[in-house]
Amino acid sequence: LRLKELKKILSKAGVDVSGCFDKESLAELLKPDAVVERVIASLGASAESSKPQVSEVPLFGVEDSYIALDLKLGLNNTKGRFMIDNSAPFTTILESWASSLRASPVFGSNPPQVSFGPAKLGNLDCGEFRATAVVMSLPPDCCGVISTDFLQRFDWEFDVGGGKVKVARASPATDELQPFVVEGFKKVPLERRKIQNINLGMEAELFYAPAKIGRQGIAVAAEALLGSLGTFSVACHAYFFFGSVTACSTDIASALALGSEDYPGTGRSIKTPTGMVQTFQDYALSVVIGGGPDGAAQIDTGVCVGHPIFQKFSFTPGVPTLVVGLDVLKRSRIVLSLRLGCLWMDCNS
Repeated sequence: LRLKELKKILSKAGVDVSGCFDKESLAELLKPDAVVERVIASLGASAESSKPQVSEVPLFGVEDSYIALDLKLGLNNTKGRFMIDNSAPFTTILESWASSLRASPVFGSNPPQVSFGPAKLGNLDCGEFRATAVVMSLPPDCCGVISTDFLQRFDWEFDVGGGKVKVARASPATDELQPFVVEGFKKVPLERRKIQNINLGMEAELFYAPAKIGRQGIAVAAEALLGSLGTFSVACHAYFFFGSVTACSTDIASALALGSEDYPGTGRSIKTPTGMVQTFQDYALSVVIGGGPDGAAQIDTGVCVGHPIFQKFSFTPGVPTLVVGLDVLKRSRIVLSLRLGCLWMDCNS
């Protein structure tokens, strides 16, 4: 350690370092056992305080439809349930809730926001919570939608099947790390892209990874992202949506000859967050996603064709699109850190 760093450590332990101008003089201060014990205790306290705060809270929702969590808002810790939908352009709350909680307007914000003051996720202090007040259809138990602008402030470990999520606020000492166990997981580097939401007439920032998709039994043999997946395979962008089932664009369906005599689909019905039932053709496909340091993530899954998500967004023209939805993300624990631009998936579950 340098002299400056040693003096800082001793000063933090309450040791007077005035008059010490070299390491030898600092070493003299450490001779009494009591001083050594104070320094060790101080170092231990610093290490403990540098650990990121982690809080575990329940997840709610309907299978393959949506997930939600409870936030405690304002000084009174009023509990509100928010659906997680990273395809939304920003975090929202119902106007009725904003009014009843007397949220304060945030002047100069675009889109217009209101502030609820401090918020908590379990015991984790989330700082000021802002949202755009709207009138919209939501599941009856929800008062708003959490989107990417909120998700990116924390690191997340989702266990949808277990009905829980862990959230962490990283400390400055762990800026390049995330606090969750990802041994045996595949690391998927993420890219961000602003996509036009046609229905709302505004952009949403979505995250995706390069991928290849093919008929099952063909893609499964691929070890690398650029490896050959056989004749029936398509390079695409895989977007991750917490508010959708897994679905593909019609150009993927056409290229893979889905629905042809040798590869028929099966009917599948899902319930939307607002309670509507929708029916699609579902096809068993294999997907290879990303190309992280441990290799690409490989999954077999059912994929819907004709899902209205592809009428809602104007994805990149000429680039086939896959939406990896809640039916895949719920299979096992996943770790998401948007500040690090990475998703970790357990592909063995």
